[in-house]
Amino acid sequence: MGLEKIGAATFQSLKKRGIKMDSLLTFGRQHFSVSPLDFGKVPGLAGIVRANPRLLEGSNAYAEPFFKAIGIGNVESMDVSAYEACSLVHDLNHPIPTEWHSRYDMVFDGGTLEHVFHFPNAIANAMNLVKAGGVFITATTSNNFNGHGFYQFSPELFFRLFNESSGFEVLLMALSESFGRRRVFKVQDPAELGKRITFLGDGPLEIVMVARRTKLIPAPSMIPYQSDYSATWERNHAPQPPAAGRASGLLKRAIRRSLPELWMLRYDTFRWEQHQKKRMHEGVTLVDSIDECFLHPEQHAAHPAHS
Repeated sequence: MGLEKIGAATFQSLKKRGIKMDSLLTFGRQHFSVSPLDFGKVPGLAGIVRANPRLLEGSNAYAEPFFKAIGIGNVESMDVSAYEACSLVHDLNHPIPTEWHSRYDMVFDGGTLEHVFHFPNAIANAMNLVKAGGVFITATTSNNFNGHGFYQFSPELFFRLFNESSGFEVLLMALSESFGRRRVFKVQDPAELGKRITFLGDGPLEIVMVARRTKLIPAPSMIPYQSDYSATWERNHAPQPPAAGRASGLLKRAIRRSLPELWMLRYDTFRWEQHQKKRMHEGVTLVDSIDECFLHPEQHAAHPAHS
């Protein structure tokens, strides 16, 4: 993907909040992929581009001048191949060397994780690369990117991965439309909402997340479980009597068989549309900018971390 508008705005927002930026590692050498039409929509970006005309070289433009311009001291990149002259050559399917652990203030995935088959190893590598007090940032695929890579991700996955048990806290969670209206939405933790978040958006959706490392717990340190299942298991509800459920299911199937197929297709479509309209905005809030997607807006400066 490269550094797109939403990614550039996220980095600018982190700078404003006082996040330490001495060192950055990007997964893949990031191309600068912000459209000239959007230069004025990201605070300070127009001035950065004027001062760094290399950012205007289209598909040949790399994002290092942008990162340097916002105050990042050392910028490195990691890739499975050296074809784009990255700093570190490593296959994220496999664990990184331990001497690379806790090495960077910022680690940025701008569209790599969805292409790595062994996601558990890849995300553990991302976690382990971050220093205590540093941040992991991802801007990756969510809905409607079928065929782009191996995976499409949900906020639930990152909320369950980046939490106290793994030594992280989520600072920002957002969904961003890649085309059309390109709206930005703040996303609530499904565990706090008490139900799944199934937002569709208009067209392809990217997920943007920032998580800070609060404690040096080596990854992988836990296996995450989806929050609604965990809540059900903890409540230990008694199962539904099988006879009642079976009778109800038999009656529904009998009714469906007795009605014309076209009627049932229309009914199923209507039910699905009504269901989606009802649930579409549960846990998701339309905002004007990525700045509003921080889960704790009152926290501006980075907090000291402990090991």
